[in-house]
Amino acid sequence: MNVKFLNLPLDRDDERVVLGLGYFDGVHIGHKDLISKVVEESKTLKVKAAIFTFDSNLHAVLGNKYQDGMLTPLEDKLEIFESLGIDICYILKFNLDIAHLSYVEFEKEVLAKINIAKVVCGTDFCYGFKGEGTVKELKRLYPLDAVRLLELDGNKVSSTFIQKLLADGKISEANAMLGYEYTVKGIVVKGKELGKKLGFPTANIEADSYVFPKNGVYKVKVIIDDKEYLGIANVGIHPTVGALDKRIVEVHILGFDQEIYGSKIAVKFLRFIRDEMKFASIKDLKKQIKSDTFSAF
Repeated sequence: MNVKFLNLPLDRDDERVVLGLGYFDGVHIGHKDLISKVVEESKTLKVKAAIFTFDSNLHAVLGNKYQDGMLTPLEDKLEIFESLGIDICYILKFNLDIAHLSYVEFEKEVLAKINIAKVVCGTDFCYGFKGEGTVKELKRLYPLDAVRLLELDGNKVSSTFIQKLLADGKISEANAMLGYEYTVKGIVVKGKELGKKLGFPTANIEADSYVFPKNGVYKVKVIIDDKEYLGIANVGIHPTVGALDKRIVEVHILGFDQEIYGSKIAVKFLRFIRDEMKFASIKDLKKQIKSDTFSAF
């Protein structure tokens, strides 16, 4: 896949494309439905299949404090786009200047610089300052397919709703909307090594760009060097042994005793087991960890 990073002012791109528009956080089943339409139409028109998106967390740039991370940071999105058959991904650097472009300015300064044969977007897609540009405006400019939002169990599939499910610890429901197991990737860093002292060594990972699920204990899969292991993960601040300043993901990997500091691993969330708790003693914590492991497996 050809990844093209864009900054204003844009040069004209001559590659003829069917263009999918969106932020695509999570690349959930609704996004995949849209992307499959992009690929299908590109084959029909004998042009490239392309996606247009942004480089960073839009909500962080816009100051929406309620949404601290992303379901899929850019690197993860690109991997999924490529696996789904996208040929080109246009990535515009998002900042407040971009956010304040009117929809007409966005059309002239961004979309007009891409050689668009057809647009594919969701029926609720909007663009430009305060989202004043809609599907209606786009139809004035390009042949367009508007893909309807999917529903699952009576709820519209959306990145925002998936984040709510994760915040409530509803992993199975979130995974159903994503179409895969929610995954957090990060570098293994040194912690206080308290898990090792308890007989349950853990890998602590730095994953600040991700949305974390609800604080608690989870059954997980862990991917290390393309090999899959089962594990128990704790999301939170481990209050029993000294509360941390920020939430972390730490995982005990079953049947694994290798040194992996500095390695990048992936943690796939399968099931919520219990809330994070503060125990009266280390002995009680150790007993609970054994019980969590037994109940999960």
